[in-house]
Amino acid sequence: MIATNTLKDKLRDQAQEVCEHLFPHGRKVGNEFVIGSLAGEAGESLKINLNGKTGVWKDFASDEGGDNLLELWRAVRGCDFRQAADEIRAFLKLPDFNPRESIVRQGSKPRKKMADLKRQSTDTAMNPESSVGKYMIRERRLSEATLKRFRIAEGEIDKWGAAIVFPSKSADGSTTEMVKRVALKLDDKGKKVERTQGGEKILFGKHTCDPGGDLVIAEGEIDAMSWAEAGAENVVSVPYGANNHHWLENDLEWVDQFDRVLIAFDDDEAGQQGAAKLADRIGREKCWNVSMPYGCNDANEALQVGRITELAECYHNAAIMKPATLRNWTDFVDDALIYLEGASCGGSGFPTFFSGRFKIRPNEVTIWSGYAGHGKTAVLNQVIGDMCNAGERACIASMEISNQRTVATMIRQQTQREAPTREDVDAMNWSTDQVFIFDKLGDCDWREMLAAFLFAFRAFGVTQFVIDSLTLCGIDTDDYNQQRKFMDALAQFARNHPVHVHLVAHSRKGDEANLPEKIEVHGSSSIGNLADNGITVWRNKKKEKGLEDAKSGVKFDPDKVADLEAQPDARIVVWKQRESDGSEPRVFLRFDNSLRIFSVYK
Repeated sequence: MIATNTLKDKLRDQAQEVCEHLFPHGRKVGNEFVIGSLAGEAGESLKINLNGKTGVWKDFASDEGGDNLLELWRAVRGCDFRQAADEIRAFLKLPDFNPRESIVRQGSKPRKKMADLKRQSTDTAMNPESSVGKYMIRERRLSEATLKRFRIAEGEIDKWGAAIVFPSKSADGSTTEMVKRVALKLDDKGKKVERTQGGEKILFGKHTCDPGGDLVIAEGEIDAMSWAEAGAENVVSVPYGANNHHWLENDLEWVDQFDRVLIAFDDDEAGQQGAAKLADRIGREKCWNVSMPYGCNDANEALQVGRITELAECYHNAAIMKPATLRNWTDFVDDALIYLEGASCGGSGFPTFFSGRFKIRPNEVTIWSGYAGHGKTAVLNQVIGDMCNAGERACIASMEISNQRTVATMIRQQTQREAPTREDVDAMNWSTDQVFIFDKLGDCDWREMLAAFLFAFRAFGVTQFVIDSLTLCGIDTDDYNQQRKFMDALAQFARNHPVHVHLVAHSRKGDEANLPEKIEVHGSSSIGNLADNGITVWRNKKKEKGLEDAKSGVKFDPDKVADLEAQPDARIVVWKQRESDGSEPRVFLRFDNSLRIFSVYK
């Protein structure tokens, strides 16, 4: 039979083998084992220490982490403690596992028997008329029956005098595993004076419980007894506050015997954080959160002011502690109905060249792809300019083209003049804060760019963000993992704010006479997969070359020129549209090269 700490030690001794078993696609880098996430894909976000603080792990993308490999195993498998223990035992070829077996760490003194502890103490049965009895009964409002049930005694703490004695007993009540004494008198700083005597950290009140049904876990011994006063049949307290969970090493299997665990910690930040962490350790599928009566921080506070009926209602109205990311569908009905009102013809958003079949919608990312020199930037600048005319605000990160050329193109498109004047620009009626330029030319750090975007949204209400192009975002063309992280960051930015991100991405080299397909976007497949929309811009270079040849040849061919001029100059294709009806419209365009303006071909 082996104990919980022994199990952790065994995992730590074979840390690399355990990591390789859990994550076949991971690898050892220096003193760490790295992997993409708990899901097991290749990458480096999740790091596991193999030397020093062996077993300590953290996913720096999701901020999940833990201090031992047993926790990591449970997180990866998504299982409860008992299943994890069985799997680990089989993997390590260990004997049957019993986490309740006594733990004697190497170099530590053997735990004293409670009989020896009793001889060293002056504890006596609690007298209802003593200072301790009056405090517990008259101030804390606990009944004599409850105090006897939990075997509360009284004693002393050296110079501090009278103290309440809280004995933590074994489940069958035959032995006392730990004794906590709390003085009635506060110290010079107004804090409780506590002394603890005994062995392992265990839950207070186990001997009052019958396995099965509900178990209430309170943050303190007096709160536990207050819940008992309110009618809770099985109730215990953690030994050392909401965020100290070392008692799980000894009592997790005992807790697993109950059908539901109702966590009733204090209604403050520390209490709720501790409740969430404890639920993750036990397994959220069996944990329920008990709220306190309005205005009360803990159960005994409610008991003292006579709100025992409300306390009982809180117990019966506990809510399952589902992850924050798991929500009921009814939470979204109102938003869904609003969405459906404008879902036809591309839904709500700004119309483009597609007669309403595709619109620029908030909370989305669009890829603008195409061969180099085919007009991606010109089309996008035109769309952004039209949106600014309608009141939108934009921020353009054009690392391929100088800022003056970017602004010049937009001025020419909006004024429809090859040589616009200052008066023409003033007539555009754009405010100073209408368009911002991210002032970087050449490679940039995409994290710095996103930080600037977030500032532009928060400070100026910018909603349209252009990145031109992916090639200059500081990511190697063959670093697909970084490209995925970048796309995920763009998607999160768009999801979390009412903005639209436009990303220019070049197509792989190919036959420019033919329209490139989605799969020809240069880079990782995650570029297209994580985007909400994909658009390809293609210019009819064959027509342009043919017209140039026909007009500059020795013999001018008017018929050929007429045939070529009848063809469209460009084509714009939606190859992905996640929202609306999912349609993928295509339109032919005319292109005025002198003004850099596209218009629908008729």
